[in-house]
Amino acid sequence: MSGFAIIRSLLPYLWPKGERGLRVRVVVAVLLLFVAKLTTSYLPILYKHAIDALSLKNPSVLIVPIALIIAYGMTRVMALLFTELRDTVFARVQQHVIRVVGVKVFDHLHHLSLRFHLSRQTGGVNRSIERGTRAIDTLLSYLLFSLVPTLFEIGLVTIILWKMFNGW
Repeated sequence: MSGFAIIRSLLPYLWPKGERGLRVRVVVAVLLLFVAKLTTSYLPILYKHAIDALSLKNPSVLIVPIALIIAYGMTRVMALLFTELRDTVFARVQQHVIRVVGVKVFDHLHHLSLRFHLSRQTGGVNRSIERGTRAIDTLLSYLLFSLVPTLFEIGLVTIILWKMFNGW
């Protein structure tokens, strides 16, 4: 089974049929992820404006750099808040994936022959099941919250730099 085939076989767990609440959670988690990435991408620009305001010749206008530094700190906190909210919202989906996969594997084990069960060590099979369900959860989380957002952030930073330096 190729990598893309594995990913395609796991996507139904991420977008389960008949589970509207879980689908909403996935959408909200992805939206929170993109808001966090937008916020994180804006931080260097805000920091630039704060430094530029500090280097002004007029020291009487100190309120602007202080306000920008406070805005920078609040933006960092908001980025962390959105990330934590995303993890909280997605936790129910992760638990659902682990539960569904575990039940399917358990059902499959019950349909295996007695010879299989007598020739295997039960603890080893149990450990393999646990590792497998955790691996599926980790893979889905990695795809949704690491790979896709990194590509989005690269594109976003490219657009920001393109705009700041006037293209060519």
